[in-house]
Amino acid sequence: MATAKDGPPPDDRDLRLEKVEIPASENAYYDFIKIADSGKPLAEDDGYAVKYINGEVKWDDKLAKSILERNREVLDYFADAATKPSFQDPAFADPAKISINTPLMPLNVLRKAGRLEFMEATYLQKRGKEKEALDKAFILLEVGQKLQEPQNAVIHYIVGTSLKSSGLKLILNMTEEVKMANKDLLPYAEKLEKFKENETGLKAAFKGEYLVGIRIIDTSYQGFQKGGAEGLLTPLDDNFEPKSYEGTTKYILKLWKHNFYFRPNETKALAARQAKRRIDDAEKPCGLVSDRVDKEFPYSLEGKLSTAAIIRSLLTENAVGKILYDIANTSLATVFYRKCQEDFAVSSAQTLIAIKAYHNDRNSLPDSLAALVPEYLSKVPEDPFSGGELRHSKDKKIIYSVGLNMTDAGGSDVKDWNLLYQADDPTIKIAF
Repeated sequence: MATAKDGPPPDDRDLRLEKVEIPASENAYYDFIKIADSGKPLAEDDGYAVKYINGEVKWDDKLAKSILERNREVLDYFADAATKPSFQDPAFADPAKISINTPLMPLNVLRKAGRLEFMEATYLQKRGKEKEALDKAFILLEVGQKLQEPQNAVIHYIVGTSLKSSGLKLILNMTEEVKMANKDLLPYAEKLEKFKENETGLKAAFKGEYLVGIRIIDTSYQGFQKGGAEGLLTPLDDNFEPKSYEGTTKYILKLWKHNFYFRPNETKALAARQAKRRIDDAEKPCGLVSDRVDKEFPYSLEGKLSTAAIIRSLLTENAVGKILYDIANTSLATVFYRKCQEDFAVSSAQTLIAIKAYHNDRNSLPDSLAALVPEYLSKVPEDPFSGGELRHSKDKKIIYSVGLNMTDAGGSDVKDWNLLYQADDPTIKIAF
């Protein structure tokens, strides 16, 4: 079979990362490492925190107090991290060193510390210490925001989103019961505005994912080049019957040496196109996000094709490159959707605080969100799913979004906070 030339390398100048240098004294990373090193009690106590937050057990004041006392050191480090100017995992600070084997810091311990912070805010609220409780909720937002902002991996961003989601859930719940005067309450709505700025770190994470991808392509190609050509090209067996995806992969990898089957530059171009599309999507309202994986090769882990179809696919140009791309890439749409759920919760928390202040003054709910401007809000908060204004119903006592389908259904009855973004209309109830 005749060979074919590879294409030129993709123009990926806009996907390159710069080296980041942050003094240790300004980097929350080192506070996180202290949490990991001192988190033995946290690991033992996390079970109750998980069950309480998930609504599986009732609040046990005595147990909560003992858990908080045992983990005071962790809580202090977590609070210290919130005061640092930024966070940068050193493993991702130098693009030249980022690879598939780049070690991750123990991120799961931050989730546990976040649940502990959730418990402390609840503990303070139950004692009528409203300002202290709200400030603790904002520590969750601050730490989560730091994980989202810098040049790190997608998993850092996801953990940051999780922490911010917990803080926002607390703020929304506390606003229903808070008895603070408007002069003390309304500044919290203004403070929430900065937590909508979460695109920069997501774009950097996508660039990092791309960087890892092209290094996998280079390493794979170099490895098979060094392996020599002998035995790599074998005739197609008419009786070949793949028994599994793994078996098929082993068979077609015999063809790797031949550039008709693997063109690294063309494969990199596929990865670059995907990365650029994701970066573009990071700026869009969620209802317009198009994140998907182009199925350049029609046999994936979920595919069920005949032997003939598989063999026909092997006769296409850059077949192995397309397989590699197809295996390595998965849709990250859920990352976008949870980002929009987070943004919706921020807008809803701002709106709920303003409605609470309006209710404090008038003992009634506003007819429209526009009635909150400019006395309680500088503008009606944005619906991150549509890019328009957030929706509201005085009669139903709800704040809501048009959701992913971009259709106003008048709100939804959402039971599971974690699946808020999947509702036809993500909705927050006004329970006062």
